[in-house]
Amino acid sequence: VTAARGLTGKTVTISKARNRPIPLSDGVILAVTIHPSALLRIRDEREKRAAYNGFVADLKAARAQLRRAAA
Repeated sequence: VTAARGLTGKTVTISKARNRPIPLSDGVILAVTIHPSALLRIRDEREKRAAYNGFVADLKAARAQLRRAAA
């Protein structure tokens, strides 16, 4: 995951970082998920649906994290 590596300075895998907020040195919390364009490249409909559902769940988790931080 190149974007996450660029932000953390470490190799980050989606499977290990997903649903686990990663605090950065500047106080920002990083949420890792797949790139939306990856959904367009999945040919198998079941895999695509599962990936889409995981992506939506990641976004909801990030939203919840933001709400907790703002409270």
